[in-house]
Amino acid sequence: PSSYNNTVNPKVTSLNNLSLADQAKLVQVWNVSFEDSGVFDTGENYNLTSPGGSGVFRTAFFDADYIGAAIPSEPQIITAIVQQYMETIQITARNLDDFDIYTDTHQPEIDAVKVYPNPFSDNIFIMNEGTVRYVKLYNAQGQLVTQIDHIDSHVTIPASQMRSGLYFLHLHLEDGTTSIEKLVKP
Repeated sequence: PSSYNNTVNPKVTSLNNLSLADQAKLVQVWNVSFEDSGVFDTGENYNLTSPGGSGVFRTAFFDADYIGAAIPSEPQIITAIVQQYMETIQITARNLDDFDIYTDTHQPEIDAVKVYPNPFSDNIFIMNEGTVRYVKLYNAQGQLVTQIDHIDSHVTIPASQMRSGLYFLHLHLEDGTTSIEKLVKP
């Protein structure tokens, strides 16, 4: 049997919660910072710090598009594969798309973006006056539910098939910041 075009949702975790049992899993760690500066080189380890502990980032994919790119100086959300060398747990990003700038939650200007209703049932609506580039909707377990890359002035996210619970709508704004809206489906 074979399967393709399957969505793999990363497990959201912290650096200090990574264990041997996570090897080969896709994870997402939030608010991590590189202690090193310069550019990424092949086959190197880079120290990471976060409020949830410390860890190691490894450039294990020699042809990754981030090799030669600047090491991020601001906190990141990194989607990565977990691996181990000796007793050290390491994470490795697959490509540049696995890096996203971490920002503290803030509310967009009320006149520029409106997300409604909250709580929601069948649909989530976004009214946008050109300030949102793209959105990602995550469930309470940190799994990506949907992503919309091209935002018009009115966006509808179908939600009737979503389970009850807490959701986080990440609004990636034109100015490079991210606003996170907490939404509830009863």
